[in-house]
Amino acid sequence: MNSQQETTHEVEAIPLEELRPLIRDILAGVSGPPRDIVVLNAAAALWTAGRDESPSRCAQIAAEAIDSGAARDLLAKLAELSNA
Repeated sequence: MNSQQETTHEVEAIPLEELRPLIRDILAGVSGPPRDIVVLNAAAALWTAGRDESPSRCAQIAAEAIDSGAARDLLAKLAELSNA
């Protein structure tokens, strides 16, 4: 077995019907691996954009956006604008 076979995993798309409640849970602040992944991805984006020099501070900023409801509100505004 070569190293690529050992480290490569298939990624499967989640059907939209299953994804919607998962996103709602994440934006409602439900703890768990899905939220952790979203926080880490958002932290990476914030850090790359230069929001803060500390990746852990960027993770804190991302978590605060979820916990305060700001991320949920922004998604609602985006959905409203895209349906206009």
